[in-house]
Amino acid sequence: MKILILTTNTPHHNYFIRKIQDLCDQLFVVYETTSIIPVYPTYHPFEDLRETFEKKLWGAKSFALDLATTPNVTCVENINDITDLDYIYNGIDVCIVFGTRRIKTATIEILPSITVNLHGGDPQLYRGLDSHLWALWHRDILGLKTCLHHLHPQLDAGDIVAMKKLDISSLNDLSELRALNTKACIELSRNFLDSLHIKNTIEGTRQEQVGRYYSFMPADLKDVVVKTFASNLRGLHNAI
Repeated sequence: MKILILTTNTPHHNYFIRKIQDLCDQLFVVYETTSIIPVYPTYHPFEDLRETFEKKLWGAKSFALDLATTPNVTCVENINDITDLDYIYNGIDVCIVFGTRRIKTATIEILPSITVNLHGGDPQLYRGLDSHLWALWHRDILGLKTCLHHLHPQLDAGDIVAMKKLDISSLNDLSELRALNTKACIELSRNFLDSLHIKNTIEGTRQEQVGRYYSFMPADLKDVVVKTFASNLRGLHNAI
């Protein structure tokens, strides 16, 4: 099976790639090197702790694939620039999208018919960016889910292949949540690819509703979320 992954060069995405490699005959990776810049402050110190935690947790598996020695790895500024990559048209069996900007219809049309997207959240409630943070903002612990769905021109609106609730009881703080989500992404993707080996195609379930779209969470709201999450964890740990 030839697998294409569209993603960015970050510790959690690189760890995901390396955990998917052993399921491939050939793996192709496209790193998107730029992102949409918010027009308001979004940085929060917990993000530095998150980066440190993930690099320590995953070690070398959090490093980017070497472009010099891996010919099937490409960088593009905007993921929609992949229309210029010839190998996209030839022999890719399945594509997994994880953490890029919105993929335009013209780009979707050149991707394999089996193209799925990993979304950190329940898209029937939270579409767009920072979905887990927005769920926490709404004090919706049950909304902390990871979803694998078919890619669709409408953002995060494709048929759902699988969804997993995140068990946060083992976490120490919010900086560890993304790693837990990444673990769920790996599990959902590996199950999906295993099934694909057997069935050759995977149907999804139509979403019951189109969730509200959320953009970047502002920095001041993140501060509230960090404190709320810590309080929730204390309650969970005290109950165990």
